[in-house]
Amino acid sequence: STLSFAFIKEQCRNVEYAAILYPDDCASLTDLVWPRDCECPFCGCSTETSTPEYDTLTKYVEKECVSILCQSVVDDAGEEALVRQFNSELSVSDAVLWNEFACPPQTCTVGTHEYTQGESWIPDNSDGTCGDSFCFCGSDGNENCANFSAITSSTDDHDLLKYKFLDECRYYLTDCLDDGSRV
Repeated sequence: STLSFAFIKEQCRNVEYAAILYPDDCASLTDLVWPRDCECPFCGCSTETSTPEYDTLTKYVEKECVSILCQSVVDDAGEEALVRQFNSELSVSDAVLWNEFACPPQTCTVGTHEYTQGESWIPDNSDGTCGDSFCFCGSDGNENCANFSAITSSTDDHDLLKYKFLDECRYYLTDCLDDGSRV
């Protein structure tokens, strides 16, 4: 017996995404291209692309940014076929970070280093020692930084920098969170 399209869509992320974003092109078993190796099938496409398109998928309490390319694969019959391939670039499922989401993801360039949206770091001092501030790359492509004591003493429950700091560092700071001067 054959598997149903609905079952394959539940098991294979590429088919699920294609069915959501391209419902006219990916709705039945006949729309599937089976790769030569034993992997999930793909939904076909008509024009090969080298630059990805981006789209946002919203499911329940998660937003996900996916990049989409139409690329050639060898199917199970040994023929080349064009298929849609999806790659998850960024996802958010946290209420505090919900509005701090952009698709395609932005980057922040700090000196010679490039950080991706949502990535955090503790910048070094000019002498190479560990600094006393925390930064993260925002959805606007700008770095957001503050020193540790300012972050931990903030009383704003919606302070995004404090949230990111505690999310990244809470395990290491449990004993001194009540006193920002000990950070």
